[in-house]
This record gives sequence, C-alpha cells and structure tokens, in this order.
Amino acid sequence: MTKSLVSIKLVCATAFMSVATSTASAITFALKPVKKNNVAVVANCTSNGCFIDAVPGDEIEVELRISNFAAQLPGGAQGYQARIEGRMGAQSGPNPNGLVLPKGWTAPLDSIPCLNDNQCVVAAGLGFTCSLQTGRCVGPGHSPISGAVITTSNPNYIFGELDSISDVNRASLNYLFFATALGGPGAVVLDPGGGVEFYGGTYILIVKDFSCGTYTFGFRRTVDDTLIHGSNLVPIQPDPAIPLVINLPPCGPIKDISDPPHCAIDARRPHPNNSTEPPEGINSVKWTFDVSTLGMIPAHFTTSMVPAGAPTNSITTVQSMVNDLQINLSTVLATNRWTCIEHNASSREHCYGALPGDVNQSAT
Repeated sequence: MTKSLVSIKLVCATAFMSVATSTASAITFALKPVKKNNVAVVANCTSNGCFIDAVPGDEIEVELRISNFAAQLPGGAQGYQARIEGRMGAQSGPNPNGLVLPKGWTAPLDSIPCLNDNQCVVAAGLGFTCSLQTGRCVGPGHSPISGAVITTSNPNYIFGELDSISDVNRASLNYLFFATALGGPGAVVLDPGGGVEFYGGTYILIVKDFSCGTYTFGFRRTVDDTLIHGSNLVPIQPDPAIPLVINLPPCGPIKDISDPPHCAIDARRPHPNNSTEPPEGINSVKWTFDVSTLGMIPAHFTTSMVPAGAPTNSITTVQSMVNDLQINLSTVLATNRWTCIEHNASSREHCYGALPGDVNQSAT
C-alpha cells in the first residue's frame, strides 16, 4: 500500500399546558402543537417556545393562539395577522437536506416564477409544472391548502361570535394568516384576561426523511407582518411571539458500519492474471441508520476513488433491512486505493481500502 494511502487512513481514523405567559400582560401570539399523527398532545410551552418531540415521518398539527391583549386593547380586538417564518423553519435543522414542510407543499423551497412547464423542468427538474393560478413552479400534488387553514367553526376562534373574513396566503412558505371582524367599530372581541387563549389558525407540518436536530418555526417580527389591532386600526406587535420548536433525534444517521467497519482494509489475495474466476474480495457493505432505510436507492449515494482514476467502482443495488442497508458495489474493492461512499443527504462518507496480505490493517 502506498504512503498516500497510509495518510488517508490516518484521516479516516480521526475524522468521521397552556402557554406559560398567562400571568403576563403583554399581547401573546404562540404556535402551539395540539396533535401529532392525529393524536392529541399536551404542549410544553415556555416563553422560549412551544416544544414537541418528533421523528421523520411525523405529522404535527399546530394552532396559532392569541392571548393577553386586554391591557393594550381595552376596547377589544378587531383584526390580526401572523406571518410564519416557514422558509427559514423548513431548513432550520443542522442537515440542510432534512426538511420540515407544510402538509401538501411540493413546490421548490424558493418561489420560481414561470410562464410554461418547460421553464419549471429546466429550473427545478422533471415533474415540476407551471401553476396557471400562481404563475409559480410546483411539484406533483401541490396542495398547500391542506397544510394551513383558519377554521372559523373552532369553538375558540377569536371572532366566532362575529361576522368576519379570514384567509391564509400560501404563495410562499412564509404563510400569512389573517382575519378581520366585520360590522364597524363595535365589532370587537374583548379579552376576559387570565391568559385565555383564542384560536387564530391551524398549521400542519410534515417531518421529512433525514431531518434531525432542532427545527424552529417563528413569526416574522415586523408590524407589517405580525400584528393585532382594535377598531382604530392601529397595529400592535405581539410580544412575546412564541415559536414552535420541534426536537428530533440528533444528527449523524449512520450509527455504525458492519462488514466491514469504517476505514477497514480488505486483505484478500490478489486476483491471478488471466484468471476467468470472479475476483475475490469485498463487494458490498452494510450501513446502519437511525431512520428506516425503506425507499433508499443507489442515487442517494455517491462513490469516489482515492487516488482518483480508473478502475472506478459504483453502487449497483441497495437492499433495505429495516434500519440497515446493504450497499452492493459493481466490483470488489480496488487494490492500493480507497473506495469511498457518501450518503448525499447526511454528507457522511466512509472509505474502504484493499491491500492483499494486510491482515493487521496497517495500510502497509
């Protein structure tokens, strides 16, 4: 084995309740989780956030809650709006490839204007089309209305006793909830105090594969985006504006590699010249993930050779076994080189060497 391979091996060895503001007098907006996978949950809320534990695949139903406006709006509230920092929240975890998205959202993360489908295929990829309604590129089955609504029949809806207009602007991931009571200056809702929470909307999120760590969905804190007002229409910003905090398992989805371990060296005998027998040696590895490997395909991985050059190796097939994944290579590991495999979503890379006779794994 060459000296460069020893150097690489050294690198391998070292690398690889109610909202807790009920006693406050300040106007409070909060994103409060109420269901997970359609099962009711009790939210753990503090002034720093409303917290919920989740794993990839979970559906989290959140409600916008409004409270504590009696002191600043003694005459009552007549309208509100709240813009969610959904674009920032979608990728707020440590792994940029792990997303938390509103239910029904299949469009690109950032809006792409379009005039025809071909522009979307070029800009976003196959399967994307141009929405005639919005003039933006969307993916198959794009239906953002399923992830954000204001249910005026909710018994705690802030304007439930009044005529009102309400809607959600879902043109971008930064959804805007808004509602206004109709009927003139007298059409207001009084806050009885005591931290009573009024309902202002429903926001449903889906935790996508390879999400890990902590994701935070807060409010856009400008008076033009998140506000409440009385009959005088003077906007007041809520403070505190309590975000939703989703705690997922820690990142680093590869727990271990067995058969062979990370940075192992294949010490099989060299392949005889002119032999018609298949080459001997390692031609598959097994990785263990913290998430299910069902649905993983070879395209989710990238192979490379160190030093670069021919012959190369590639992944032909993968076989899912719950959280384990067998990765099958096109040929056995190349002698005197490292064959490296990277999992694209997590950016984790593991390398395997081959040196006939190196039974003590010294790379020499």
